Amino acid sequence: MRSGCLGKIPLTRVEFATHDAYSGEFLVEDDHPEIISAFLDSLAGETKFDLICLNGIEQGTPQFQAIEESAKRDRLAIEMTNHPIAIVDLSNGYNSYCQAMSRNFRRTLKRQEQRVSEAGEPALDGVRLNSGIDRLESSIERLYAITEASYKLKGQRLRDDHRGYLGDLARNFAALGMLHLSTLSIGGRDAAVVMGLVERGCYYDVTLAYVEEFAALSPGAYLMQQVLRDLAERGVHTLVSHGAHDYKLRWSTSFVPNLAAFAMPRGKTIWIIEGYW
Repeated sequence: MRSGCLGKIPLTRVEFATHDAYSGEFLVEDDHPEIISAFLDSLAGETKFDLICLNGIEQGTPQFQAIEESAKRDRLAIEMTNHPIAIVDLSNGYNSYCQAMSRNFRRTLKRQEQRVSEAGEPALDGVRLNSGIDRLESSIERLYAITEASYKLKGQRLRDDHRGYLGDLARNFAALGMLHLSTLSIGGRDAAVVMGLVERGCYYDVTLAYVEEFAALSPGAYLMQQVLRDLAERGVHTLVSHGAHDYKLRWSTSFVPNLAAFAMPRGKTIWIIEGYW
């Protein structure tokens, strides 16, 4: 739990995420929705809060029923909104994915590749499932450094708890052959990093960052295409990217609905600022 702001509105946050975003996970087995009720009841009884945001819970399910039951007991109002998830279909390979996209998309890729090459030789490195495990620790350190040099932190040190979370996540899933952590350097200098996890042929993104100095080259978008190419070659059929950000419209093949449930004490006036999440 920590203090923070939504825009200029001060908030106390209970976070599962690694930065100011809605993403993060509170994992509950499908056949134990009562855990959700216990969590919300405990939170309502122990902590003063203005808003709880729970993502990916569909109305009519036992999980949503558990939220409704807690809301009645704890006098919480519930509002629903949609925060779609970006999907990339790689089932027919990377080339087929590109051909299915627009001509403008393909022209943009070529121009981007040219701009990056003119700025310096691009090089990819990192841990990709079962390859590059010997570079795990150096890849984690590069992840930290790039994140600190991004617009997210503007040179500030990544907090120790966030370092610990990302480091533990990378090490634990690398041991299972499920980590895909890629770093892009341009002219010998780190420019972007993207980290995700692969399970049963599906890639789930965790975090992406780029060095602000390279922003004009869109290194994150360039690296994402290299990641998609590599994933397709490794038999990954789907990429799932959380957060309905506009820039994802350029490279995703579809946006799928993802309902978010907002619970708040009755009598509170909460403005949900679309586009922040």
